[in-house]
Amino acid sequence: MLILVASGVLAQKGTAPSGNYPPGYPGDMWTGVITAIDEKTRQITITHVRDGQTESFTGVVAPSYVARRRGLEAREMDLSKIVTGSRGQAYYLRDRTSTDLGKWTGPRGFPFQAQGPTPEKSFHLVFLLDLLDDNGKSTTGTVTATNEDAREITLSVPKGGGAEEFVGEVIQGLHMRQAGGQAFELKVSQVPLGTRITIFYTTERKKVAGKWVSYRLIYRFEPPRK
Repeated sequence: MLILVASGVLAQKGTAPSGNYPPGYPGDMWTGVITAIDEKTRQITITHVRDGQTESFTGVVAPSYVARRRGLEAREMDLSKIVTGSRGQAYYLRDRTSTDLGKWTGPRGFPFQAQGPTPEKSFHLVFLLDLLDDNGKSTTGTVTATNEDAREITLSVPKGGGAEEFVGEVIQGLHMRQAGGQAFELKVSQVPLGTRITIFYTTERKKVAGKWVSYRLIYRFEPPRK
């Protein structure tokens, strides 16, 4: 069934462009950084930061959902393959329950039962996820200081024959995966001093003492690039 909805902008909560969507879809979507994924409950969290204010969307990824990435075929993707810290855009149906999910049939036609102590609690059902191009910058350096209260990490970044200091603020709710695949919420104080890391960031602004100031928002970590 083809449902036509109005176009919108790519900023946190928005309206999907025209397309072929499930019946009853009003056009809701959310854009931001994918900060958490729970593979057992299929819960995904996408966080948007603007002017120092943080808003988060949490939804349940439907069975046989579709993931899209520019240059690749649209298909279902194992949730473990989605990197936290990536930019994503979720298309979702509001206020659904496990009963609705039992009736949901994706391309493969199998039902899905939500897990948890309150199976009839309503949630947002994500049926389409766009994995967006990264629009930030990156730098590699050695961790020299952390500040849990301010969520700040300081790096010493090589430059020329010396080094320069880089200070960034880690986005709220960012989860990382351990070697065994288990996810945990990152605490800035747990980042070991002396570690070399590559961080990805954007330059944002926020009000401090009534004045706008710029700061670097860190949204992803990776091992150092060679």
